[in-house]
Amino acid sequence: MCRSKNLNTQMSETRVHEVRKEETTDNSSTEPEEDELFIGEITTTTAKNVLITNLKVNGKNVNLKIDTGAQCNVLPEEIFDGIKQKPQLIATGTKLTAYGGAQVPVKGKCVLEIEQTADRKTEVEFFVVKAPNAKALIGLQTCQNLELISINQISEIQEKKADIIEDYKDVFTGLGLVEGEYHIELQENAKATIQPPRKVPLSLIPKLKET
Repeated sequence: MCRSKNLNTQMSETRVHEVRKEETTDNSSTEPEEDELFIGEITTTTAKNVLITNLKVNGKNVNLKIDTGAQCNVLPEEIFDGIKQKPQLIATGTKLTAYGGAQVPVKGKCVLEIEQTADRKTEVEFFVVKAPNAKALIGLQTCQNLELISINQISEIQEKKADIIEDYKDVFTGLGLVEGEYHIELQENAKATIQPPRKVPLSLIPKLKET
């Protein structure tokens, strides 16, 4: 009888240990993951094709670059510090990637009020960054929300894969080769870049409106 009692006690202790171990594993798997957003070029505003709008951000006039390729809104630390009534920055693990793959240091994020007119004010999330010569910019989603840009209806033509292969047999048969030879010269120390897909490139919007 005593031996059986000791055995039951050992089994109970083992079960409790196993349950606690599983709970610890489950908790660790719920830790938030870091996000990565693309913001393009944040230092150049003198190019001819750059669009700038002046809006009040928490009461301060700020020149904001309209960047339809950016996935978020960016505010340099110098401009943020110049805002009188500014909120406290919230720590974030989000990484911002600029053109060329460079990582932009993020100080934190906050929600600021953009005033277009006296009766039109919108709360917008900004990432505050610390980078040399950084410029303030607003991304595609915010530009659409503020109605700074508009995208007309785009018609999509859907074709079945089999129909395309049948119509262009010569393209999908054998190994494709370009006639002749071509010499490609690469810039020394060039950095590879990657651009996220845009709904409509900014340069094509005027042509799109004409259709």
